[in-house]
Amino acid sequence: MKRFMMITALCCIGLAMHGQGKRGGQQKPSIEERTERAKKELSLSNEQADQWIAIHKKYEKDLQTARESREQGKKVFDKLDAELRAILDDDQKSRFTEMQKKRPRGRKPGG
Repeated sequence: MKRFMMITALCCIGLAMHGQGKRGGQQKPSIEERTERAKKELSLSNEQADQWIAIHKKYEKDLQTARESREQGKKVFDKLDAELRAILDDDQKSRFTEMQKKRPRGRKPGG
């Protein structure tokens, strides 16, 4: 009987932990955190970093609502991508493309 109670308790704890966060406990990085990463990886100037933040903030609300529609989301991401690329030089654009290839896309199964 003790064994059954222990197994039941462990299952309840596991289910409670699973339900707390669909993203595995990780929060989406802030615009500032993403900008710092881009600043390091792309060697952005301070002016470019300020523009990077402004562009992301411009599309922030659109990106949140675009999660409902894949087609609308793609349009918003394409506009955001085009504006970001406009502030980059050729070397930064190629490194940005490599960054995007490394970034995971879509949702993981079960999440």
